[in-house]
Amino acid sequence: MPIIGSFGVVEPVISSELRESLNGEYTLDFECPATPYLRSKIKHDSTFTVNGQKFDVGNLTLAMNNENVYTLKVECDHISYRLSRKEYDITGYEETTETDDEGNVIVTGNNGGNFKPMVGATGGEILSALLSAAGAPFGGSCIGSDLDFSVSGTRSCRECIIDLLGM
Repeated sequence: MPIIGSFGVVEPVISSELRESLNGEYTLDFECPATPYLRSKIKHDSTFTVNGQKFDVGNLTLAMNNENVYTLKVECDHISYRLSRKEYDITGYEETTETDDEGNVIVTGNNGGNFKPMVGATGGEILSALLSAAGAPFGGSCIGSDLDFSVSGTRSCRECIIDLLGM
């Protein structure tokens, strides 16, 4: 299983493990010698590709193994976990109102939420609004636009959506 970074294939790899569970974790862990070259290339903001799937570095550790050789231990999460980051949280917009003496409803404030309720919207419109509200740096431009999109071979639904969002 080759592990590919922006600089090419990570070589050599001492050990690697790819874990995927249904509706659960999708992670990549690997260990490689801490050569000057690899130490200069593998950083906390690195992304790696394995089997066509992208993974972000979550934890990077410099360690010494039992043979007194320094290694890099790299723990990665699938890029779809980016949407779980607190910076992309969505809060429902709620207004506070009062009724005046004539029975008119007056908006007196709101909770500062970033997502207003949507009624009668398409799934694409809702997805676009969610991504926009989250301020996510990917995906918003694909929804509501005329696109050409095809699937070559058999791919998971998750993989197709990630491609569509440009993640």
